[in-house]
Amino acid sequence: MSSSLSKFVRKVRNITGLESSTNLDEKRLPGPEYVPDMDEGTQSYRVGGLCPIDVGSQILEKYLVLYKLRFQRPRHESTSWLARDVDSSEIVQLDVFKADASKNMADGQPAKLFRDFLMSSKGSQAGPFQNVLDEAWIKSPNGDHLCRVLEVGFVDSHTWNNMMSGKEGYTADEVREQALTLALGTLQLHEHGLVHGRICSDNLVFTSAQVRTSSEQDLVKLLGEPFKVSTMEITKSARASEHDGMLPQHMVAELDPVELMDLDHVTRIRAFPPTVSKPGETLPSQTRQASPEARFEKKRSYYSSDDVWAVGCVILELVTGIVPFPDYYSSPNNAIARMEDILGGIPQHLQQRWRISHKSFHRDPSLPRLRKPLREEVRERLYAKDPAESEKGPTKPPDFPFFSEEEYELLVDLLEQIFRYDPEERPTMRDVLKHPWFVRKDQLG
Repeated sequence: MSSSLSKFVRKVRNITGLESSTNLDEKRLPGPEYVPDMDEGTQSYRVGGLCPIDVGSQILEKYLVLYKLRFQRPRHESTSWLARDVDSSEIVQLDVFKADASKNMADGQPAKLFRDFLMSSKGSQAGPFQNVLDEAWIKSPNGDHLCRVLEVGFVDSHTWNNMMSGKEGYTADEVREQALTLALGTLQLHEHGLVHGRICSDNLVFTSAQVRTSSEQDLVKLLGEPFKVSTMEITKSARASEHDGMLPQHMVAELDPVELMDLDHVTRIRAFPPTVSKPGETLPSQTRQASPEARFEKKRSYYSSDDVWAVGCVILELVTGIVPFPDYYSSPNNAIARMEDILGGIPQHLQQRWRISHKSFHRDPSLPRLRKPLREEVRERLYAKDPAESEKGPTKPPDFPFFSEEEYELLVDLLEQIFRYDPEERPTMRDVLKHPWFVRKDQLG
């Protein structure tokens, strides 16, 4: 059984109680209650909802659908598919948005700014962003749907890091390569007069020339056949026939990217970030990558210094395997408390500027203190024990990358410069890329 099939089948067995030897087929699946955990759910297909797409169908008379890559969580605003361009024979990614969201995704200010960015010399297709190949519209009984044709990004960095928990994790070179891509793309936006607005590891995707040029036979050998379940069988009702054309004929499981990670791949930043804006505009509240001023100043304007902080958060997450300043149980107070654990207390002048005091936020009593400043926290994550305490030198835990002592010092120095409470004291993105930890400074131009 291929990996793309096994993940889906394991979920079915866990929920249905079927034995591992059971041959799963469309007739044996028990009902709709488990489906949303495995796919976008039939309820997402309605007027204004998702576009019904089936494996084997041809989109825009040009793209033959082969696999479902993913569906957007948690609001199910789009589905992504692997497809073959019948003209060029290359494998591409199709992002198809629900009808209600398509107009804003196509004509909203972030999309207009990003298209202008792509047309500029700073935003060339050879840059660090996922290549945008085409944009078109699909008509269905559910409405008009925006379809973006992109270079295939088969998994994001955050998802892959979670999947690799307990395994080897990223190497030092892989961390630097991902961080360099993110920093270069962010610099390009800043020098075009824009800010990203939502930098996180979810927005780093892996692409592969081998996937782009694979034949359908090669993909089947690598991934197995796509696993799909009859929509009629899932609904256990006449809805599929009563609403002819509104539902796909089959619900298709997401692709498991494990097999693809063995291929040569490079990092790209997702195209069309939904929060791209000009500096000084108010953006939706952020979560794990938010700067301290964004957490304290409600409905505040967003600036390039916020992007710099967020890049630091992603680097630290890639190195340690954990999100550095998450909100626990939707409480930003705990994230601030964790900042103080790692970075030290908030300076008095900033407390006055932000009109806060230690009485204005409270740590969740169940949240353990990290107790260690940034330098010690990074070392603890990189080494199983302190090198000074080991006769054989530093030992590497199985789920974190090994960094040399010199690289560790450079990395910590970079993060200490980025993680300044006062945004006016943070380096610019160009300054970040000039740091010795980034060895490929020649790319700055």
